[in-house]
Amino acid sequence: MIAIYARQSVDKKDSISIQTQIDTCRDQIGSTGFCEQPVREYADKGYSGKNTDRPQFQAMMQDICKGEVSVVVVYRLDRCSRSVVDFANFIQTLKKHGTDFISCSEKFDTSSPMGRAMMDISMVFAQMERETIQQRVTDAYRDRSRQGFYMGGPAPYGYAAEEIILNGIHTKRFVKNPAESEHIRMMYQMYADPKYSLGDIVKYFSEHGIQHARGKHWSTSRISDTLKNPVYVRANADVYRYFASHGTEIASPPEQFNGVNGCYLFQPRDDNNSRKRTSRFDDKYLVLAPHEGIIPADLWLQCRKRCAENRQSTRTNKPTRSWLLGKVKCGNCGSRLDVARSQTKRGRYFMCGLMRDTKKASCQGTGSTLYADVLEEQLSARIKEKLGMFKGIQPHLNPDETNALEINTLKNQINRLEIEQNLWIQRIPLATDAVMLAINENVSRIQQRLTELQGQLAKLTQSADAQIIAALSNFADCWDALSFADKQAVVDALIEIIYVKNGEITVKWKI
Repeated sequence: MIAIYARQSVDKKDSISIQTQIDTCRDQIGSTGFCEQPVREYADKGYSGKNTDRPQFQAMMQDICKGEVSVVVVYRLDRCSRSVVDFANFIQTLKKHGTDFISCSEKFDTSSPMGRAMMDISMVFAQMERETIQQRVTDAYRDRSRQGFYMGGPAPYGYAAEEIILNGIHTKRFVKNPAESEHIRMMYQMYADPKYSLGDIVKYFSEHGIQHARGKHWSTSRISDTLKNPVYVRANADVYRYFASHGTEIASPPEQFNGVNGCYLFQPRDDNNSRKRTSRFDDKYLVLAPHEGIIPADLWLQCRKRCAENRQSTRTNKPTRSWLLGKVKCGNCGSRLDVARSQTKRGRYFMCGLMRDTKKASCQGTGSTLYADVLEEQLSARIKEKLGMFKGIQPHLNPDETNALEINTLKNQINRLEIEQNLWIQRIPLATDAVMLAINENVSRIQQRLTELQGQLAKLTQSADAQIIAALSNFADCWDALSFADKQAVVDALIEIIYVKNGEITVKWKI
């Protein structure tokens, strides 16, 4: 069967009518070898060629797929579609079912070698058009996301979405859901306490009937994702530095990290226009969002770092096995030391996580058996000595909100200057003598300014340190009587990390 297809979007005096198109097609059929076959006419009047959503066109396609059509004849190519991609898909369908195609105006006939060659050329242009459209979509997504626009999807737990106009464009932003945001705060506060694990939080939420947005129970993986999501953080200069230190591309300037707004962390699309989730930061970019965060920056960073430490461990350890757990690392490979149990008198001992994994036995451990009670005893002596240094010290200045704002402003200025300094340093390999002179002058200027700002920052942060020191001084005389949880809290406030290597213990203090 021969199919004649005709389309007319608007009935105008200067347009080709449906009947004229059909008559022209019939004349074309009479001059070919298809004239002995029956003819069926398909006509859509009042339909645009911007897509193929037309009743008679779809009816013709169904007949083609049934194998009832041997050739399709049209007056002109754009009668089928004005979209190159739609037309290419149409030709592919015809080819799949062995159906020829004839266009009367362009002399396009796939029953001939030249017609088939023209079809292949059209397919090449269609592929190029598809790739161009894909690139435009990707570029538009990246541009809009970098401006802080809402990029679709459900609002994260703790928020609802409201309509706003941003940079003259209609979009959405997140606003706090009072009940859910309190659950988020509770989740972060619990995880910041070392005695609570992800499983403990799941259990607590389940017992108290707290469900996530989809009406289902929370899981450890969902809570972990929530704790790591920067959409909740009230991003300040410390958050900026945290992501910058991990190689994240940051689209927003440092001075915008004012401790109020949350962030979007975007994963760029790959060549297949899809996003693969990874735990890395250097393949993502961070944008300051227009909504207000829920979690203070220090609490968010504390939980984020604990999540990172847990990921490094190859096995789960209950924090009750040692109040040093999470702070002790192997001095040879830098891996976290896990607590294991033995049948010996001592019972507990620390072991390098990398050495413990037989598939990655590239580390020989700390050099000797590291019994947990021995290490705890040695660290207790050092901690009591450290706490003794704070006795009698009283803070003379209480930190307030204004002080915190000044601290964050100084940190942002330092971040901005460090970025500028790095840009100048990057020019050194290709610099001429004149450019090198300019580099030296600018780097010297920046370093001088950095010294001034860091001095101001040190003075402002003395009050915050004094508050911590005053609290710690209370534990100097009662360390041995402290509870397990209190010892963990003191260790977390005092110690950044502990390295053990060949019998030597190196403590990196926070204060």
